Amino acid sequence: MLTIEGTKEGWINMTTKQNSATGVTRWLGIAVALAVANSATAATTTATSWNTVNTVGQSTVTFNGGQVSTSLPYPGFPTPVRVELAAQATIGSFAGDYRRAGVQALNLTLACNTTPVNAFIMLYGNSGRLWATSALTNGANSISFDREAGGWALYGAGADLPTLWNEDLNNVASLGVLTMYVGNPDAGMPDPETLTVSGFELIGTQTVGSLPTTLADALMAAFGVNTVAGVDPLLGNADDDGDGMSNLDEVRAEYEAGYFEQVLFKAELSSDGSSVTIKFACVNGDQYTIGKAASVGGAYGPINGNGVVDATFTGYTNRVDSAAGPGPNFYRVLKQ
Repeated sequence: MLTIEGTKEGWINMTTKQNSATGVTRWLGIAVALAVANSATAATTTATSWNTVNTVGQSTVTFNGGQVSTSLPYPGFPTPVRVELAAQATIGSFAGDYRRAGVQALNLTLACNTTPVNAFIMLYGNSGRLWATSALTNGANSISFDREAGGWALYGAGADLPTLWNEDLNNVASLGVLTMYVGNPDAGMPDPETLTVSGFELIGTQTVGSLPTTLADALMAAFGVNTVAGVDPLLGNADDDGDGMSNLDEVRAEYEAGYFEQVLFKAELSSDGSSVTIKFACVNGDQYTIGKAASVGGAYGPINGNGVVDATFTGYTNRVDSAAGPGPNFYRVLKQ
């Protein structure tokens, strides 16, 4: 028997009770709803021009719309030649809230006459912090905005890198490319180092910097009306992306905080006797932590060693505690 109880604080307790004579344990899930984020329409932010941010030494930079090429002469040693460029977009922006826009990856194509490629992707936060990744090769590249998977490193001092990374993704000042030629004293006088960047685009669920700001605007963009009552039920009740949440509920979750907190944010638990599945509603761009404790008032630790969930869509998601054991176990889902 599954019982659900709501409270004024927005907490939802869901308890699965089973026959104690069988030795099967009892599971309790606790969840709380907090903020909202953006809509779930797929979009990209594509570089249509570039700005030169900084240069050191003599270099040649050629712009051709969204494509940019650099030619760096042999600099001698140890003085480098370098060019730093920032991407610009006609539609959207490379500055803004990447989490709210559901940005997942940066795609680009490089053509370089050296191996390895002497280029870095540079991300500046409005905090003034600088992040860079050198995970680049000749040809097509796809860089994840998961900090570890994308190889992002912080330049300068900083503690608690996950927190700093999340803060800067919420408020990006610029994104671009740095190409640098240091020189090798044993290499003689080689040809200039050349690099061409093309197809530079962010892959997300929205174009950065071009999100609706109100529920009425979001409804107009999605359904052509500016009120919930005016939405065609056939369109609103459909689930175009197949994530278990209706089209209308996705928009309301992202732009109507009270509706998400009071109606949509629920935890559902199921067990096969050895593992527990925690299913809950999430909002694109938000981060959630799933915790487990031996008692309601106990110390909650992450499931499977890492209970952090970065939502990349709005809908229902789930995580499995594969080490549930005999229990009893108590679970909670919190937005960070």
